[in-house]
Amino acid sequence: MIEIKTFLTADDLLVFHLFHATKSKEIKRKRKVFRYRLPIIYLILSLLLFVFTGEYLFPAIFVLIAILWYFIYPLWERKKYISNYKKGVQENYQQSINKKISYQLQTEKVLAENEDSQTSIKTKSLQHIYLTREYYYLMIDKAMAFIIPKRDVENKDELRKWLSEKSYLHNIPFDKELDWKWK
Repeated sequence: MIEIKTFLTADDLLVFHLFHATKSKEIKRKRKVFRYRLPIIYLILSLLLFVFTGEYLFPAIFVLIAILWYFIYPLWERKKYISNYKKGVQENYQQSINKKISYQLQTEKVLAENEDSQTSIKTKSLQHIYLTREYYYLMIDKAMAFIIPKRDVENKDELRKWLSEKSYLHNIPFDKELDWKWK
């Protein structure tokens, strides 16, 4: 059995939500649509304006807007996601921030316990395991996970071995995303 005592900060929860956003097919699709839709519309409008009016100025302005949107929108969108998730963390997880959590990784189950509650899940029920530079995420379902910050793990090799064994034994996908960052 491996026991890990930790606490989750607002930043830990924010990073998890951003990580989840990069893994969600829905969110990836939505982000892609918003990035490409407006530039395509403006490019089509510029082409139509040029064909029907023969002018260069307005079509060139539309092309410029399309190019600017394509490169600037992702920067704005990243900040918007961070802002929205920060607000969500503050509103929905205020009672959990900086509270002690104890994880017990046992042979057949993972037990998480804090001052208010206790959660137990069979190891074989884990959906996915992710390893990033700063965290271990043991996914319970699409949007819920046991979040284990590496800063509080005393024996990282033992934990990595336990995770690898359970991944192999129960056919749980185990992805190492050491280069992951929000973009």
